[in-house]
Amino acid sequence: MHFNMYKNKFFNKDILSANQFTKQDIEHVFRVASEMEKITNSHGHIDILKGKMMTALFYEPSSRTYSSFVTAIQRLGGGFVPIHGTANSSVSKGETLADTIRTFSKHADLIVMRHPKKGAAKIAAHYSDKPIINAGDGIGEHPTQALLDLFSIFKRHKKIEGLTITMIGDIRNGRTVHSLSVLLSRFSPITMQFVAPKELQPSEHLVKWLRSKGVKVTVHEELSTVLKATDVLYVTRVQKERFSDLSLYEKLKHKYIITPQELRHMKKTAVIMHPLPRVGEITPEVDQDPRAVYMKEQMQNGIYVRMALLALILREEDVTAYFTDDLFVTLSKKAVHTDPIHTYKLFKKTLQEKNNYFIAKSLGPETFHIATAQMRLSELKKMYLNMLFPYMMSEDKSALLISERNLKLKHGEFGRSSTHIYLNHRIPLFNDVWDKKLLVRLFELFIHENILQRGSQYGIVAISSSSSPELSAALHEGSPYSTSRAVILPTNIFKTEKGTHNPMYGKIETDRPWIFIDDVFTSGKTFQSNLQKFKKDLSKPVEVTTHGVVLVDRNPTVSKDFTTKTDMKIHSLMTLDEILIYHWKHFSPLQKQLIKSERHL
Repeated sequence: MHFNMYKNKFFNKDILSANQFTKQDIEHVFRVASEMEKITNSHGHIDILKGKMMTALFYEPSSRTYSSFVTAIQRLGGGFVPIHGTANSSVSKGETLADTIRTFSKHADLIVMRHPKKGAAKIAAHYSDKPIINAGDGIGEHPTQALLDLFSIFKRHKKIEGLTITMIGDIRNGRTVHSLSVLLSRFSPITMQFVAPKELQPSEHLVKWLRSKGVKVTVHEELSTVLKATDVLYVTRVQKERFSDLSLYEKLKHKYIITPQELRHMKKTAVIMHPLPRVGEITPEVDQDPRAVYMKEQMQNGIYVRMALLALILREEDVTAYFTDDLFVTLSKKAVHTDPIHTYKLFKKTLQEKNNYFIAKSLGPETFHIATAQMRLSELKKMYLNMLFPYMMSEDKSALLISERNLKLKHGEFGRSSTHIYLNHRIPLFNDVWDKKLLVRLFELFIHENILQRGSQYGIVAISSSSSPELSAALHEGSPYSTSRAVILPTNIFKTEKGTHNPMYGKIETDRPWIFIDDVFTSGKTFQSNLQKFKKDLSKPVEVTTHGVVLVDRNPTVSKDFTTKTDMKIHSLMTLDEILIYHWKHFSPLQKQLIKSERHL
C-alpha cells in the first residue's frame, strides 16, 4: 500500500456507504488523516474550515462518534450545531426526517447524522442540499468507523494486504462489521474469519459477496480455533437494541469474552480492536496489553480520519497543498496555517525562509507582489523549481512530466524524436495565477540581471512554439519594462492564441533591444527560423540587438553552437539536468530509470 497523488473527488459529496470508497480513495483519506495527526500533535488546530458549520444530528445515543466529529470540526476552525437526542427537538413533536433535514441543511454546510433506521442516511441525502455523513444507520452501515478502524490497522501493520482479520460477536447486526468488511475487500488477498453464534453469524449474501471479491472467508462458532492465525482481532458487543427477544440477548451477550488467557494464543504482532462501547466482551485486564489499541489509538485515530473527511468534503481545492513539512516545520517550527494573514506575518518574520514556495503560495495570488518584492533571483529560482514538480500536491499540477509513454519532441534532442522527460509550462500558465506571476517575475529579474541594465525597456518576440505566445503575453501584460510585443506566427494560428496580444507585423521598432521568449531550448531550429523572419520584418535595414531567453536549456552544448552560428546568445534560467538533480529524491524508481535511459546524471 502506498500513497499516490490524487484529485479531491470528495468535495461537496455525501459519505453514505463504505461501498463508495475505492482503494485509491481510502489511501488518500489515510494520507490526509496522517497529516491531520501531525498538525494536531504539533499545533492543535488548523483553521482551514473557518466559517464552516456542521450539524451533528444524532437520533441515537453516541459518545465517541458524536464527540470526535465535534472535536474534528473545531480543530479545523469550524463550528457545530448540536442535536444530540430527539427529546428537545421538533422530532419529539412528530416532525418527519425529510423536514428535519431540509431545516438543518439551511443552518449548516454539512450534516453528520446517526439514525436507528437502516437506509435513513440515503433518505436524508435525497432531501438535503448539503453533504450528509452517515454516522450509523441502524443495522446498516457506519463508514467513518470503518475508515478509522482500517486506518488503525494500517498504522500498526504498515499494510492491509495479506492480513488475517478475525471478527467476533454480533456479525449479523453489526454495522461496523458490515462497513469494515467492504473496505477490507479492497485490499485482497486477505483472510476474514467470522466468529459468532449461529443466530448472529453473517448473512449468506455478505459471505458470497466477499468471496466474489477475492477474500478468503470462514465462519466459526469456536474462538480458540482461529486465534493463532489472527493478525487483527476485531471484537464487537452483542447489541441489545437490535433484539426483540431479550431472553435471546441474555443468552448470547457473553458468548465470547476476551481475557489475558486468550491473548496467550495470539501473535505478538497482532492487534486487538473494538469499536466501543464494550459491555463485558473484553475484560479490563486486556487494556494493558500492548496489542490492545481500542483505548490507546483507535479512538484518537477517529478524530484524525474525521478531520480528513470534513476537510475533503468542505474544501474544493487540494487540501494536501497545505500539508507539507515546508509549511509546518521550516519556520523554526512555529508556522501554523491558521489563515493567510497569520501565515503571512510568520512569513515576514522568518526572512531566511522567504523563498519557500509552499508557504508563499499559501498566501494567495493577491499577496504575490508583497511576498516576492525583495526576493533575489536565486530565491525565485528555488520557487520555480518547486513549482515545476510540486511533489506534495496533485500530480496534474506538475509541469515536469516523467512519463513511461514516449512524448514527442518537436525538433528532437541528441538525435531522438521522442522523450520520457517533458516540460509543459502551459500548466502553470493556464491553471494557476500565482505560478503565472512567478514566471513573469523570473523573466523580468533574469533579463535585468543577466542581459540589460536594471530598469531598461525592451520589446519581446513571441516565436512559433507551443508556449512562447502565452509566456510573452503574460510578460507583456505583467511587466512595466516590456513596452512592445511582436508575434511571429501565421495569422490563422495567431487568432487562436490564448493571452493578451498586441501584434506588430512588419513595423518592428529598431530603437530598443528585442528578447525572444520561449520556455525550453531544444535544438534551436525554431529560434533560427523565427530570427530570420524577424530580420525580414524590420522597418529599417539596421542592426537590432536580439537575445534569446528561455526558462530551461535541454542541451547547453547545442545552445552554445547556436550562438556561434547566429550571433544571438541563448540565455537560460537553468538546465534540464539541474532540475532533474534537484528533484531526484522525489522521483519514483521507475522515473529514475526512465531519466537514466536518456541522460547521464
